[in-house]
Amino acid sequence: WQQYAYEATPTPHYKMSYNPVRGVEDSWSIKYNLLWQSILKLDGPFPPTVKRTEVAYYQAKANVYGIPMDPRHTYVKTDWLSWAAAMATTAEDFHAIFDPIFKYCNETSSRFPFTDLYRTDSGVQDRSGFIARPVIGGLFAKMLI
Repeated sequence: WQQYAYEATPTPHYKMSYNPVRGVEDSWSIKYNLLWQSILKLDGPFPPTVKRTEVAYYQAKANVYGIPMDPRHTYVKTDWLSWAAAMATTAEDFHAIFDPIFKYCNETSSRFPFTDLYRTDSGVQDRSGFIARPVIGGLFAKMLI
């Protein structure tokens, strides 16, 4: 997988798709499920370099309220973003990814209960049905490591 998904340009990361994605020049996505390898204390299947590479790359893709799930849109799932933050090996990297969620909560004009899907560029929650759901527990992912 690594040899086929790895992309060295514009900066090192692992692609969202092996095939071209229409309208997407830079294929990437948040690989949030890599976290479970750490939580379960598994040695594989991915070496630690994959997480480090991805965490560094995600930070380059950040908007004011977080990192989009992939380049096709600007929204993010707060649980997935929390899982990505928990993969960070330094406090600085963790906070760079996690703190925009806190910023969103404090600055959004949305009056819905805490959402798990919002736009990372504007803080707008414009999708019905993604409010006050149990997945918000993902915010505590770092505590599992």
